[in-house]
Amino acid sequence: PTSFSPPQATSPISNITLALFEDSGWFRPNYGVAAPECFFDPSWCGLPGGEGTRPRKPLLWGAGRGCGFVMGACDGDAWRGDLGYFCTDYSHARGCTVGRRAVGRCSRMVYSADLPRQFQYFADARVGGQRSEDYCPVWEAFSNYGCGEGGEEGADMARRSRA
Repeated sequence: PTSFSPPQATSPISNITLALFEDSGWFRPNYGVAAPECFFDPSWCGLPGGEGTRPRKPLLWGAGRGCGFVMGACDGDAWRGDLGYFCTDYSHARGCTVGRRAVGRCSRMVYSADLPRQFQYFADARVGGQRSEDYCPVWEAFSNYGCGEGGEEGADMARRSRA
């Protein structure tokens, strides 16, 4: 027999995501489900003692940043601000991701050719992040530990990283 355990990912599913699924006509989402793993096995989402289910994880990405976060360029004020979504360090630098949930690296890299004009955020037109993220360099999480875990190393990383 095979034993399954809940996935360790911390990616929340927002009501906006569920509404997109519903609008597609392919899904009838249950807006009361706490987390992605609960769709697979609801027992993974129960509170200790079996009294109810845990609340859904909050979607931190862009929370409270305003329309400029969605409609503006990723190097604008809504992206830079105090949380530091947009990063400028090369990939060897380490820091905490938004919400201080994981330690990661900046996705900034140098491409072999100039990026499309609308995605050029640096003086060097070849510099940017992942193509799938409109070339916006952001802090991407390592999979091996989080800022709230791992004892002193994780705590020290959280203290040293940018706000």
